[in-house]
Amino acid sequence: MRFWDHVEELRKTLLRMGLVIALATLLAFCFHKPIFSLLLAPLKIDHLYLFSPIEGFVTVLKVSFWTGLLASSPLWTLFLMQFILPALRSREKKHVLPFLGLSILFIACGILFAYTVTLPIVTRFFQKFNEGIGENLWGLGQTLNFALMLVLAHGLVFEFYVGLLFLIRFGLLTADQLKRARRPVIVLILLLAAILTPPDLLSQILLAAPMLILYETAVLYATLRNRKLVENS
Repeated sequence: MRFWDHVEELRKTLLRMGLVIALATLLAFCFHKPIFSLLLAPLKIDHLYLFSPIEGFVTVLKVSFWTGLLASSPLWTLFLMQFILPALRSREKKHVLPFLGLSILFIACGILFAYTVTLPIVTRFFQKFNEGIGENLWGLGQTLNFALMLVLAHGLVFEFYVGLLFLIRFGLLTADQLKRARRPVIVLILLLAAILTPPDLLSQILLAAPMLILYETAVLYATLRNRKLVENS
């Protein structure tokens, strides 16, 4: 294909991806009440408050977009893969479906971990902490921003892990390289946890801990893979 043919195919792919995300966002907007109930369930907060006339509408739009983006991710990822696949070698193509499957699985695991572990623990901690200072009157927009930030951060972190596994699988990273990078990686993980979570130590620890565990499992996988390659050589 000529260069401009590739550009045209990319334009069509991006349009299809955008259309799928837009439709999923619209669908999420229509069902925003059950989505809100599901997202707020682990927080166990009885009442949330609105502090401006447009806060409710803006919050619904934000939650609908992120819900639509996540819910439609298998479909728009498939469109993206259809554009990329012709440029890959046959050896690389056979890893695409496992990569997609693992990506979806680990994003779901990250979201589930945030939903069942991080959100309930962090919310209970701040509720108890705030009781000694004042009354807990939490706003809808800020509370949902807090919950969304934690959920998306966990999904993103678990997705990075899949990328790490495939770099190891293709031989672009070795166990020795991962071991030498351990200290800088720990610093980077702590920095990412501070950036991706609300500014409190507990949220940062609850995100950094699984990141460190996942990194160590990647080191173990790389070690076992290197040992197998040595035995087969």
